[in-house]
Amino acid sequence: MAETATVEELKKAVDDLVKDETNNSSEIPGLNYISVRDNYIQINHKEQLEALEEEAREKLNIQLQEYYDNIMKNKFETAIYIIKMNFNSIVVGLKMIAEMTADAISSVLIPSVISTPPSTPNPAYTALENKQKKNNMLNLLKNIATMFLTLLQTMIEIAFPCPKFILDMLETLKTTKKAVDTVPA
Repeated sequence: MAETATVEELKKAVDDLVKDETNNSSEIPGLNYISVRDNYIQINHKEQLEALEEEAREKLNIQLQEYYDNIMKNKFETAIYIIKMNFNSIVVGLKMIAEMTADAISSVLIPSVISTPPSTPNPAYTALENKQKKNNMLNLLKNIATMFLTLLQTMIEIAFPCPKFILDMLETLKTTKKAVDTVPA
């Protein structure tokens, strides 16, 4: 019989992977288990909590925290991991696509051969190379858009408020797509 990993071993492996992949990335404020749980409770039980007196509200809030700690902790932690991984990949991808776009535009302006005659640049090769670069950039943009979709959908699932800078990054993605579209192919 094959040996299998325990749930705790899997959690540690995922935690290590996320730490590894997001080591140097920006942080999303409030993206931790306690904040996510408490925000989820406030949003999904707002009317119940507001209808109670202070002491009863505190008691219900503690009961809800214990309930979510037992029932939803794995879901919240997984969502946090998904958000962190996608956010980090988006940041890296946007930096990469900006560099690729600048390089592609520069390569159109710089001749592929600089020498004395009879050497001349091969325009067919240059056009083919630019088409390949543009296709690679468009593919990367689609991947980044998919990461955004996953990130935003996961935020919705756990009722996590999306910081404005993430929406600004989405606008950057749209602007970058327009810039890539201008690259000759």
